[in-house]
Amino acid sequence: MADALRKLISVLPSAREASSGAGAASALRSTERETTERETNEHETNEREVALPEQSFSALLPSGRLVEIVGAEGLAARTTTALAVIARAQAAGEPAAWVQLEDGGLFPPDVAESGVDLDALIVVHVPIAAGAVGLARAAELLLRSNGFGVVVVDLTAGVPPGDAWPGRLAGLARQHDMRLVVLTDKGARRGSVGPLVAVRVEAARRRVGAGRWDVDAHVLRNKSGTPLESLPLNRRGPRGAS
Repeated sequence: MADALRKLISVLPSAREASSGAGAASALRSTERETTERETNEHETNEREVALPEQSFSALLPSGRLVEIVGAEGLAARTTTALAVIARAQAAGEPAAWVQLEDGGLFPPDVAESGVDLDALIVVHVPIAAGAVGLARAAELLLRSNGFGVVVVDLTAGVPPGDAWPGRLAGLARQHDMRLVVLTDKGARRGSVGPLVAVRVEAARRRVGAGRWDVDAHVLRNKSGTPLESLPLNRRGPRGAS
């Protein structure tokens, strides 16, 4: 498993490298180097002055759980909610990873504006041909490494077939006390990815001013034992939005 994980991450660019067009063969920074840079990363995150209220969903989310984020208004609200979880983890000194298909929807400038340290974020680009099964497999390798505080998996293009994969990933998240967040396109009225989802939320955004939106996390299911009534995240929209 360790060899498979090293092989996986040795060919994947970080979020910043991906945004600059560096090739997939660029080696990622090691976990040891990330550890030595944690204080700097936290300082830089604070300087961005991104609002992460203490009662936000990202602050209340318990570890060791499988979390599903759904949404009815495209990917933006789901991505914003998941990035807040990553920013919170990084501020606590925890490494984070994002798993998506090649040419996925993660946009580095928006990631940085959300308070995430691009240099410390590992982004795994799974070949499109591998599909949802490849995404689940990559997530499993990351969870088995016990090297991350949070792993986000973008399954909005489709979920793996069968009902074994949620149990396997949820078990690993619980075993290693890690947060596993999956983004799906199921919507609030459709069934979740499985009964082992401890927390299921619907992310939605609402305009609150010129070019500003609040992103709310409406709790649809909570089996975590932790109250999750949260405050919204206030975010700026794309340039030119009114």
